[in-house]
Amino acid sequence: MKKILLVTITIFSIAACSNSDSEEKEFDEILAGNFTEITPIKERVNLEFSSENQLRQEILDYSIVPTFTIRLITNNQLELSCNECDETEPQIVSYRIIDNDTFEIGGFFPAESSELMIFERN
Repeated sequence: MKKILLVTITIFSIAACSNSDSEEKEFDEILAGNFTEITPIKERVNLEFSSENQLRQEILDYSIVPTFTIRLITNNQLELSCNECDETEPQIVSYRIIDNDTFEIGGFFPAESSELMIFERN
């Protein structure tokens, strides 16, 4: 009985690890390059995923252009740590990949945490 339980746990652990790696690879491949907000405010925010785990955010009519270090927490959440900001904790945002050129993100602006933004590849 103990052997069956051990084998079952091992199989689930391997499957979970391989699934996590594939999610991260898919995330890295799709979210590479430049994206522009298409909704709710067209062209308000430009995002540039410039290198592995780095994001540059440019907001229309805003002088500061912060960069973030990104960490994939789950298949629906990201942790964003602002590289230039004086923050105490990283920001957690939700995301959903719509297709290879479009994704949705929620909670990007803390004051507007309920707002979902859709970005499209340039």
